[in-house]
Amino acid sequence: MKQGDGRERMAVLDIIRGFALIGILVVNVHLMTSLSFYYMSFGMKQVPEAGTVDYWISLIVEFFVEGSFISIFSILFGIGFYLFMTKAKSKGWQEKKLFVRRLLILGLFGLGHLIFFWIGDILFYYAVSGFALLLFYKVKDRTLLIWSAILLTVFYTLYASQIFIPESFQQSMQTEGETAIAAASQAYSQAVSFEWWLFRLNVEVPLALGQVVFLIPYVLGLFLLGFYTARKGWFRNLSANRPLFKKIAAAGLVLALPFWAGMTYVRLQNDLGADMSAYFMYDLLLRLGALPLAMCYISIITLLVTSGKFTSFFKRIEAMGRMALTNYLSHTVLVVFFVHTTGLFGELPVWGNMLLAASVIMLQLWWSPLLLKKYQYGPLEALWRKGTYAGAVKTSLRKTG
Repeated sequence: MKQGDGRERMAVLDIIRGFALIGILVVNVHLMTSLSFYYMSFGMKQVPEAGTVDYWISLIVEFFVEGSFISIFSILFGIGFYLFMTKAKSKGWQEKKLFVRRLLILGLFGLGHLIFFWIGDILFYYAVSGFALLLFYKVKDRTLLIWSAILLTVFYTLYASQIFIPESFQQSMQTEGETAIAAASQAYSQAVSFEWWLFRLNVEVPLALGQVVFLIPYVLGLFLLGFYTARKGWFRNLSANRPLFKKIAAAGLVLALPFWAGMTYVRLQNDLGADMSAYFMYDLLLRLGALPLAMCYISIITLLVTSGKFTSFFKRIEAMGRMALTNYLSHTVLVVFFVHTTGLFGELPVWGNMLLAASVIMLQLWWSPLLLKKYQYGPLEALWRKGTYAGAVKTSLRKTG
C-alpha cells in the first residue's frame, strides 16, 4: 500500500476491523437465531452429532474463530482511543470531554441494541469499560502492559472458578437453566410481539447488564493492550515493523497450540453436552487460546495488506471496517428480521447459519464501498461523530470536491 504513513495505518486498522466484524458475525449468528445464549449461560453446551457437517463447522469455529475476533475488536478499540485522544489534543480540543461524549453516545447505541434487538450486545460493555481507559491516559507504557496482564488474569481466574462449581450446584444450575429456556422458548414463539419484547426487557436485559462487572476486566485488559501497541508505534511505520509482525504471528500461533491440544483432549475424553465441568474447562481453554491467536491474526492481516497483494479485495474489507458501527448493528437487524419473519428461529442447522452469515457479509461488502463513495462516513458513524463533536468542531459529513 503506497500511501502516506497515516493513511496507510488507518487503512490497515480498518481492514483488520472488517475481518473482526466477519468473525464476530460467524460466532454470533448461531446465538441470534436460537436460544443458544441461554444454554451457554447455564453451562449447557449444545453439541452437534459427531461426524456431521454441523459438527465439523462448529469445531472449526470454536478452534479458529470464537473468542479471537472479539478480542481483535477490543484491541482495536484501545488503539482507537490512542488515535482519538492524540488527534483531538493536537488540534487543541478538550480530548477527555470529547471522549466522554463519544462513550455516552456509544452506550446509547448499545442500550438500544440490547433492549430492542438482541441480548448479546457488546457496545454497552465497551462504553462502560471505556470510561476506565481515561484513568490510564497518562501512565507509562510499562504500566499499561502490567495492568492489562493483571486485569486479564483476574478475568481468566474468575472464569476458571466455574470448573470447581460443586456437582449439587451444577444440578441446580441445570434445573434453573431448563426453566429459563422453557420461558424463553415460550416468549420467542410469539416473536416479534409486545409480549416477546416485554420478556426481553424483564429477563434478558437484566441478565446482560448483570454481566457488566464480570466482563470489565476482560474488555479493559484488551483495551489497554491495544493502547499499549499504539503507544509503542506498532502501526506507525508498517513497512519497518514487518519483522515485528512476523515474530508476533509466529509467537501467537505457537502459544495457541497448547490450548488447541487441551481442547482436543477435553473434547475426546468427555461429553461436553452432559458434563458441565468439562464444558467449562473446554471453554476456558478456548478463551485462553483466543488471545494469542488474535495477535497472530492481527499480524498476518497486517503482513498481507502491506505486501501489496489482494488490494481490490482488501478495499472492500476496509470499507466494511470503516463502517464498523453501522455494520455491527445491521448484523443483528438483518439476522433477527430474517429468522422471525421466516419462522426459522431455532430451526436453522449450523451450516444454515453459516449461509445466513455469508449472505449478510456479502451484502455489507457490497453496500459499504457504495455508501463511502458518496459519503465520508457510514450513517451511524456520521451520527456518532456529529454527537461527539457537536459544538467543538464543525464537520462535513458529505464529501466535497
